[in-house]
Amino acid sequence: MEFSPENIIDQEFKLSYRYYSGGERFLFLFHGYGQSADIFQTFIESVKPDFTVIAIDLFFHGSSEVIQQQQNYISIAAWNGLFDKILKKHSITCFSLLSFSIGSRFIFSVMQMFQKQIERIVLIAPDGFGNNFWFRLSTSNVLCRYIFKCVLTHPPLILWPGKLLQLFGMINAYTYRFIQKSLQLKSERERIYNTWVYFRKLKIASPDFEYIIQQELIPLLFVTGESDELVAGAEIKKISNRLHVPHIELPLAHAKMIQALELEAVKQFLIADR
Repeated sequence: MEFSPENIIDQEFKLSYRYYSGGERFLFLFHGYGQSADIFQTFIESVKPDFTVIAIDLFFHGSSEVIQQQQNYISIAAWNGLFDKILKKHSITCFSLLSFSIGSRFIFSVMQMFQKQIERIVLIAPDGFGNNFWFRLSTSNVLCRYIFKCVLTHPPLILWPGKLLQLFGMINAYTYRFIQKSLQLKSERERIYNTWVYFRKLKIASPDFEYIIQQELIPLLFVTGESDELVAGAEIKKISNRLHVPHIELPLAHAKMIQALELEAVKQFLIADR
């Protein structure tokens, strides 16, 4: 599949993305942890007749880099500044957004500055709705981040408690295997720390999220997994009920939720007339 590799580079960042020429409308894609823009290739082919697609590599993934880390997080303003450069570069006025997992944090940031330009949003297993006790505990303050970094240098400190939680039925086998796989290599443990800490400020309060959706009448689709213990499924269900927006629940764990891209309902939602 043909695409144009593109970069936005400044003193602090190199943001890499793939530009797939297609239909008149624009669709931005944000992948999850441990992935890259490659994860969307089959999906992109299916929506290209309707959309020109921009698939972004998150920092610490793919080809995107933090060149000069001035602080240990990226702010909403800094991210929106980079996103605005993409819009201006390609003369984009309106666009739709789709994300998986932690990629949703970038959509939440975009919503706070570009809400009037958003046509549709699809959030697949979105991180950031007050869920993930471990994320909050690990990144909330300097001491917690220091402990988090120390623990990641000794994987058994996470794996043994994780195994006990699985034995007592507090987490399922899919979640434990996901944790186990993520901690195998030193490079992966470093990426977990960098990703969680660096993305921690990219968030939105649920009332603000709901206000923007309602105020701008943005069509929204949630897709969550029944066996996904890394995402606040119950909270998302409440939000979807309050907003009266479609919510698809699949019998899948978090790591398998990328399969939602195969759903015809997702594609039909995106291409429907606003």
